[in-house]
Amino acid sequence: EALEELVAEVPAHVVSPALGATTWRAGQRRRIGRRLGGTALAIGVATAVAVSLPPMVGEFRSLPPATGADGDRVQGYPQRIGHQWLVHDLPERPGPVAGLMETATGDEANWYALSETGHRWRLPMDPNSAGDAYPTISPDGRRLGYLTRDLGPYVIHDLATGERVEFPQISGGINGAQTRYLVTGQTPGFWSADGSKLLIWGSRFIDGGLHTVLLLDVNGTVREISQTAAVPAGFIGNDSLVWVTSSRPGAEERLTAIAAVITSLDGAPIRTVPLRPTLPWEMTSTSAWTGTVSPDGQQLLIIDNTRTTDEALIYQFYLRDGSQLGELDVSYPFAGPCGTGWAGANPVVPFADRGRGGGVSKHVGEHSERMVSFERGAGIDCVTWASDALAGTGHGGLFGQHDWWWTWWREIVAGVLLVGALWAGLRRRRRRRA
Repeated sequence: EALEELVAEVPAHVVSPALGATTWRAGQRRRIGRRLGGTALAIGVATAVAVSLPPMVGEFRSLPPATGADGDRVQGYPQRIGHQWLVHDLPERPGPVAGLMETATGDEANWYALSETGHRWRLPMDPNSAGDAYPTISPDGRRLGYLTRDLGPYVIHDLATGERVEFPQISGGINGAQTRYLVTGQTPGFWSADGSKLLIWGSRFIDGGLHTVLLLDVNGTVREISQTAAVPAGFIGNDSLVWVTSSRPGAEERLTAIAAVITSLDGAPIRTVPLRPTLPWEMTSTSAWTGTVSPDGQQLLIIDNTRTTDEALIYQFYLRDGSQLGELDVSYPFAGPCGTGWAGANPVVPFADRGRGGGVSKHVGEHSERMVSFERGAGIDCVTWASDALAGTGHGGLFGQHDWWWTWWREIVAGVLLVGALWAGLRRRRRRRA
């Protein structure tokens, strides 16, 4: 009776005969909304797990060794290098890789091997005092050359078989004085066409640090090649070397002549090819990264990064007669010693975008094409590639070459799930308190 009296005093538009049905429909809508929201959340979580779990699982397991014709060389490259939460050491037999990458966090630098799809493994290199002895990768991506630690040894690692050829007579830095050779830091390495020989900069400690060039063979032998006025630029095939020489008569500021010298493996001259640029040289000096021979041994790139830190001029020549094939003006190239590379017969140049991650561009004539993009904030200081990788198939992944904020999908999914969990917890707590 008290309830009836109370209800009698409530206006009819608040308490009506349809109150029960109205309340039931409102509750049903809430239940349906919760079910739809829960289903959508479950689908989103399942999608995120399905996309991210295979790469993460791949980091936990050792990949099977590469075998057969396709397993002897790398077949492609990643079009985008993004964030990776789990990074493990390089397995003994991961198969050929696409490239090498250096990242810097504070004062610490780390080198990684990159798979065709962009997954990375940490190289087994300790910090060294040789001015950052750079690792190097063979054209087919099958072999790596690197200094394991300050006292050595230098190693050639076959990624298909797991075989490691050690060179205990090569170390890095003054602490390796008991060894015969010291590697020179921040310099490139050049591989023969079949990946059986590696040319690196070094010095003979017994001569008080005299600079020379070391030719390493996968059979474990080391050969000294002395070139007093030339810098190596690569191989022609497996049995010829290419060197770059320059001259500046008198007090000239700019170089007046640059030539390519082709020698045998012991440094004996075979022929000299004067390089004939369309316009006079603008270079003021050469360095260990000046020249790079194409994989087929037909072309030579000469890079001039002495102009400014924001641009570089790259000359492209035929080695048969020294005629100029083209000229590339590259903006914001990597200032560090990363040099140039090749995608088949086309030169590639790593570069950094201001405010963005950067990438690798391929140049065909006067046109350039971005092949690889680096995620923003990746902190990449250097990247070098196996030429066979860039001549192969590009693997775009989920977002291709895009590097905008929405490509950080893993972080976005994790953030949405975290916010959703907090919201659900607060809502449950409020309902329990009520």
